[in-house]
Amino acid sequence: TNLDDSMRRDWNNKRRNLARLYIVTGIAVLLSKCHVQAFVAAMPTYSEHIINAKKRVPKPKYINSRQPHAVQTKLFPLNDVMTSKVASKLYPASMIGTLGELYFRTRREMGCPRGAVVGYIAQIATIIISIPMISIAKNAQDINSFLEIDWLHFVEAALFWASIHVQCMSFRQSVRAIERNDMLPRSTLESSPMTTRLYLIFATAFAIGIGHYYANTNSWQYTKLFGGLLNPPTPGRVHGELPGELSFLTWIFHWSMVFDFLALLQYMWRWGDDECTGNKKWKLYAILHIPACLVNGVVMGNHLHRDKLILLKLLHPVLVLVGSIATCFGAYSIAHSNRWNSRLGHKKNDSVDGFARVLSNTNNGATPRRRDWDLRYTMESLAVGSVFAWGSLYLIV
Repeated sequence: TNLDDSMRRDWNNKRRNLARLYIVTGIAVLLSKCHVQAFVAAMPTYSEHIINAKKRVPKPKYINSRQPHAVQTKLFPLNDVMTSKVASKLYPASMIGTLGELYFRTRREMGCPRGAVVGYIAQIATIIISIPMISIAKNAQDINSFLEIDWLHFVEAALFWASIHVQCMSFRQSVRAIERNDMLPRSTLESSPMTTRLYLIFATAFAIGIGHYYANTNSWQYTKLFGGLLNPPTPGRVHGELPGELSFLTWIFHWSMVFDFLALLQYMWRWGDDECTGNKKWKLYAILHIPACLVNGVVMGNHLHRDKLILLKLLHPVLVLVGSIATCFGAYSIAHSNRWNSRLGHKKNDSVDGFARVLSNTNNGATPRRRDWDLRYTMESLAVGSVFAWGSLYLIV
């Protein structure tokens, strides 16, 4: 009887793991199709590009058999069509690593705060939402770039900021509570506190976007964010408003997201200290986020040039792909160090709870609900972003 029970448990575990594998694979395939369809719909045919490229590139001429004539040719022409073609291949591939990282973050063996898991799910949801947003913007009349519809870009930036901000806040609350020997916040072991806040932020962002669209349905792509009323004065500015220039509020969320991401890596590093989880793999996980930091730098640099730098537009999908693979490996290394393994039907009793040391190093008690959201940290993040946003209005070219 014991043998039959163990075989039945092993078979059930195999079925569950196979079901998870099929679900993740199906989601990756669907996302790949969505990415490809969105980018193909927004770009001209590649055959026309090849024909024009052949007309532009002259054939090499030779002075004699020994000395070739110096002719500058473009073997790999960089333009919007080429970058869109590369992006349509690399962005779907990066989603596989992103979904893999999400799988490991949800494992109990990894010991990731539940609020950070919810924030990462919101980040993936924002990526999925941004696909039709970019496609709609590029297909709009007289619009050449997604940045030219500032209120639509503002909605995307606010959603990305909220997802990164929630992840950073969850790690920050957990680390500071352990270092102060205080009660753990509810976001460490529960997902409901951060989920409720993200619902409110997402609903507010969507309401702002719908309001700007219906404010002028005939020419919605020209609607200014809040009518331009919240733009600060910029004395001494040389140029006027440029096409594709970000507004002050959109810059705020971009810069706040950058600093929240840097703070997130700091708290990830401290989460691996002996006072917290004691798992040094968290430090490796933080280091493997360097490509993602470079992605933020590429985005900000390209926004300062109004999305005109082709090389940065090509570098962005490459860094996204490298970063997704690196962070997926880092998440796997943390879970594997706590005896998680991919063998079908493994016994759960062999694994180590990633929160075991956290719970033993802190004062376990009921955390007040008023501490679910750190409003002071949110205001500090937006204040720092406001300073850099005001300076960006002068640096944009």
